[in-house]
Amino acid sequence: MCMDPKLLIVSHYFPPSTNTSGRRPARLAEFVLRRSGEVAVVSSSENSMEDTSVSELTRYLVKSPGKQDVAAGIFRGFALVLLCLRYLRVVIRAVRDKRPDYVLWRGVPFWYFPLAPVVKLLTRVPYVLDFGDMWYMKGVDYRHGRRTGMRQWVDKLTEAWSVHGAALVILTTDAQRDLYRKRYHSRAEDIVTVRWGYDAWILRSLKPVSKPAELVRVVIFGRFARYSEREALELAEAVASFTARGREVEVVQLGDPEQELRNAFSQAGVEDALHQDGMVSYETGMDVLASADCAVLNPLSPVSIPVKTYDYIGCRKPILCFAPAESELTRLLTEYPAVHMVRNVSDAVAGLERVAKGELATAAADFAVEQYSMQHQFERLMSLLRDRA
Repeated sequence: MCMDPKLLIVSHYFPPSTNTSGRRPARLAEFVLRRSGEVAVVSSSENSMEDTSVSELTRYLVKSPGKQDVAAGIFRGFALVLLCLRYLRVVIRAVRDKRPDYVLWRGVPFWYFPLAPVVKLLTRVPYVLDFGDMWYMKGVDYRHGRRTGMRQWVDKLTEAWSVHGAALVILTTDAQRDLYRKRYHSRAEDIVTVRWGYDAWILRSLKPVSKPAELVRVVIFGRFARYSEREALELAEAVASFTARGREVEVVQLGDPEQELRNAFSQAGVEDALHQDGMVSYETGMDVLASADCAVLNPLSPVSIPVKTYDYIGCRKPILCFAPAESELTRLLTEYPAVHMVRNVSDAVAGLERVAKGELATAAADFAVEQYSMQHQFERLMSLLRDRA
């Protein structure tokens, strides 16, 4: 059996930060250590080393500018340049200390990706770019946070500079991979898909949150209304219609509370049915999901698959999916038997009825979910890296 390559992971976010972007590199580091491999991490000092689940992991911390330094305008730009220089210095020191086979740069964020070719030039160590999402987004219909104007040109140039020197470029959906292969056709063979995935280790220790048997609990991880206020109103009106029939429904949103979602439920007259619990740990969120009767999601773009999709599948939860017929999310969910596609309020009401009757839960009970785990995807990543060693 070939040895796994030694990795240095660069990830701005890392536990105990609750930012979703930090979960994948943390689990990858633990995955390598469990296989007796060698791995170290460079991350921001905003995330203390305390409470890190991987206690034996070597970490190099990059001192972040204080909040007063990043307030606005030129000071924010200066602070970002300063932070990039600090990352460059720390990553070079970590490479010389650990002598990894690869430096894996984790996005989001992307602003430090252009440092990767510089580190390669100075240390002769190849690098991997792990895109958590797309960076230069021209040609893709993003529903929230679109970058325009000069920012688009900066993204285009810096992304091209970063991609052309990479040993491997990782996207999380086939649609994104194909778009990048077309964009950088000379590097097509080195642009691959390694999906997100649910955390198989967490599922072994879930502690479901109790609820009354007659209550239908609907869970939303993260953003929903900011991707589409129309779909938020459709969900709220479906809940109103459902409760008018004498059913009891509770919609729980975990993550930053969306005022747009609150407004939609208020407009539909069911504000009391919405519970916005704010930011919680991934473990706590999965405990809440384990007790839910169904989950709701919509995509950021036609080429994106929300990370939470895999958590929903891993827990075998029925899914009410608000997505276009021609989207990467819809294509993925054709593999999953417990999904109800929603195009309007009537569809959403019908989905809630199926959930209440247990139809979707029964369909998911025996579904094999292992291929959707994060750990399964790491096996693929290690295989790709060994092939290029």
